[in-house]
Amino acid sequence: MEPLNFHEIWTIYDDGHSMPVTGTVAEIRASKGCTVTSFVELAKKVSHLQFQNWGYVLFFRGQRQDYRTFKGKTNLEASIFRENPYEKLYTGSKYSKRLERLKNADSILLEELKARRLPHFERLKRHLILRLSILQHYEIVATNLLDVTLSLRIAASFASLENKSEEAYILVLGVPNISGAITVSADEGLQIIRLSSICPPCALRPHFQEGYLVGEYPEFREYDPSSPVPSGEFDFANKLIAKFRFNPKTFWKQDAFPLIGRDTLMPDIDDPMFELTQKVKTKLENN
Repeated sequence: MEPLNFHEIWTIYDDGHSMPVTGTVAEIRASKGCTVTSFVELAKKVSHLQFQNWGYVLFFRGQRQDYRTFKGKTNLEASIFRENPYEKLYTGSKYSKRLERLKNADSILLEELKARRLPHFERLKRHLILRLSILQHYEIVATNLLDVTLSLRIAASFASLENKSEEAYILVLGVPNISGAITVSADEGLQIIRLSSICPPCALRPHFQEGYLVGEYPEFREYDPSSPVPSGEFDFANKLIAKFRFNPKTFWKQDAFPLIGRDTLMPDIDDPMFELTQKVKTKLENN
């Protein structure tokens, strides 16, 4: 995955900057992040970032903490690689076991989709990436995809939900222009999946969340000892444009932009796809 270093990046490093300045991905990853006190302040700063970084589409990811490598840099890997930033998980037996579990989950999901006769089943059957997107977004199994959103408010809400600490983070990623259900950029080493285009209407989560998934391209499947993978190859922090932090206990006091609740973001009771994926999860656990 190519970092953004070969382009000029405009960012806001920390509390000492109110307007964007030029910087590098390495500096952004090492920074503590810019503190914001309200959603309005966050939205204003992001508007400057989008204007200055006009060649990119900005995606957002909300997190309860800033996960870092042993070198102190922000780490943002897909769940199948995630566990220990000091360990190359994709080179060991743990990765192989997770990959096997992912394959099993995909087989079960395919069976369930076929049994339900969902719209456009043939498309879901043909394209593995579409099924992986469902498994990732409904948190059934670890995959090589990462959840992001185009909605700043949704990202900030996710970072705040069930967060009992006084810190939450918004990571801003810069990606190429997107088009259609799946966008592939060989130059950037990236593919982007628009969930609202690939998930049936009965899948409410992705439609309510303005959900997208990003993954490496070409896809990494099996580890080949003869072709070692460079450290950080699958770290989406290579696309980091800015990092913000806030106190979720005080951030949402302005009534104009209230926190979006969990039941709205994840309407699982009314979501038939959630029921289906939970059945997949149960079968996977019993295998």
